[in-house]
Amino acid sequence: MPDLDIITVGFCSSYWGVYEVPSSSDPSKTYRVTLASPEGEVDCSCPDFENRGQFRDPPSCKHTDRVQREACLWNPQWFDGNKPVKLKPIEYHYATDAILVKKCPNCGADVCPVRVAV
Repeated sequence: MPDLDIITVGFCSSYWGVYEVPSSSDPSKTYRVTLASPEGEVDCSCPDFENRGQFRDPPSCKHTDRVQREACLWNPQWFDGNKPVKLKPIEYHYATDAILVKKCPNCGADVCPVRVAV
């Protein structure tokens, strides 16, 4: 097995975003989609996610799928980001002291450190 190095790289803070996604069946409703990490931790406040989506592999619903398609989610390891960015977080949940002095080259948001194996 080859040796691996662990390095720190910056991922777009959109991976730690909270998004408001409109309901497709009732435009007066919105659901909150929360991304918790680049590893795919996700949550949605819609009934489908609460009843079935959290048990899917990976957890998903049409609102989380929309965030995956329309939020930036840039990282230097495997994704150049969704261009153009159609959904931006309404808030973030990451440690502000962990922000790198760098901006995402795709959307201009803060960049957060992530440890990866190379």
